[in-house]
Amino acid sequence: MEWEKAQRHLAVLQWAVPALTAGVLVLNALHGEQQRPEQQGQGMLRRAVSPLAMAGGNGLAAVRRACHHGPMTSHC
Repeated sequence: MEWEKAQRHLAVLQWAVPALTAGVLVLNALHGEQQRPEQQGQGMLRRAVSPLAMAGGNGLAAVRRACHHGPMTSHC
C-alpha cells in the first residue's frame, strides 16, 4: 500500500516539476519584456544624481549632506 502511494506521488511530481518550470520561464520572459534597456542608463544617472540634487550642490559634501539630513534612501 505504501509503495503504491509513493508511485502516485512520483507520477504527479513528474508532471508538476516541468509545469512549474515552464511557469517560471514564462514569468521570467514577461518580466524581461517590461525592462527597457534604453532607459536603464537614464535611470542609473538619475539615481546617481539624486543625492546631489537633494543637497543643492555638487561634490562629496553634498552627497554626505543628502545622506545624513535628507530622506532615507538606499544610496547611503
